Order: sequence, then structure tokens, then C-alpha cells
Amino acid sequence: MNKILIVTGGNVDYEWASDFLFGRKYESVIAVDSGYKHTLSLNIGADVVVGDFDSLDKEIFSCMDKSAVYKYPSEKDYTDTELALHRAIGMNPDEIDIIGATGSRADHFMTSVMNLKLCADRKIRAAIYDRNNKIYILESGDIAKIKRDGQYGEYVSIIPISDIVITLEGFKYPLYKENVSFGTTVCQSNEIKEYEGIITVHKGTAVVCESKD
Repeated sequence: MNKILIVTGGNVDYEWASDFLFGRKYESVIAVDSGYKHTLSLNIGADVVVGDFDSLDKEIFSCMDKSAVYKYPSEKDYTDTELALHRAIGMNPDEIDIIGATGSRADHFMTSVMNLKLCADRKIRAAIYDRNNKIYILESGDIAKIKRDGQYGEYVSIIPISDIVITLEGFKYPLYKENVSFGTTVCQSNEIKEYEGIITVHKGTAVVCESKD
């Protein structure tokens, strides 16, 4: 399986990240701007580095292998994270893991979540991870099966980013072909009660968060 890791410049809990990455195998690691510092701290290296480098120390940048660097102007149409995703998608991956995409900038976090749709549209499994959350997108026709003993956290929230029709099986609060409107919270903080929870999106697009308190 061709798996790619993207490390962006947001917050990274190194203790958690070391545990998360232990035993995981990636064909390529893409660092995004100051996310390169995270790869150094985690001793994982970076095969590709992408960004405008407005937030990376000049001293660190000067020591980088420039053959693996793709530098963009600071005034551009896309965020560094989206540019990294475009590059990752061009590598024809089966799966993309992203860390460092959560932090103090709500706008960056929200656009990073929305950027996952680039992968969902191409049927590439992609998720943003931090210590407390696994975040991914499901679209019309997608079915996600989450085993209770393997879920990322005790809560599962489905956040519609369009009007959706959804079925939830094996959950504390089941639904059957329910119409859920964009902007409503009816699918917030559900819990898996059976062996596995099954999410079927019949229509529309939703963000799924498997979360821990």
C-alpha cells in the first residue's frame, strides 16, 4: 500500500506523535513549511518539503537539501497544506495521514479539513490526526465501518458540510436514511454500542470526527 505522511506547521505533541508513528510505514514524507522542524524533532526526515517558508527559520532553510524543496511565493492562491496535498495526490497514494494541521489558527484548521475533499473525490483515504481526534470526509456512496475496540476515540460526530442523507447502524443513536441539513448538530457526539458502527452516506458530504475528551 502506498501511504504518504504530511507534516504541517501547526501544533504537534511529540510524545503522542512518536507513539502514533511507531510501526507505521510511509512511502514518502512531505513536510509543509515549518512542519519541517517537526520532522527534525521526530527524527523521521522529509522526502519533500513544500511551502513559502515564511514561518521556517532562515538558518534551517539554508541547511536543507534544495533538490527536495518546492518553494512558492508568499502571495499565492492556495495554502501550503493544499499545495502539499496536490503533490501527494500526484504520487498516486492509497492513503494519506496528516499531522500538525490543528493549532491556534481556526481558519487554517478549517481549510485543512475542507482540503480532505480533494482526496475523497479521488477515493483516496485521508485523515487529519492529533492526540484527541481523527478527522476524515465521507461522500455520497461511502460506507465507513468503525470497530468499537479500534475506534480512535469514544465519540463519533458526523458534521454535514452539505445537506446529507445518512444511515447509522450499531450506534447509541441509530438513524435510517435520515435527512440531515447542513448546519445542524443532530449527529454530534454519538457512541458505538455494537461490535462496530457503520456509517452510510447516501447523499451529500460529511466530515467525520472520531474524538477523545
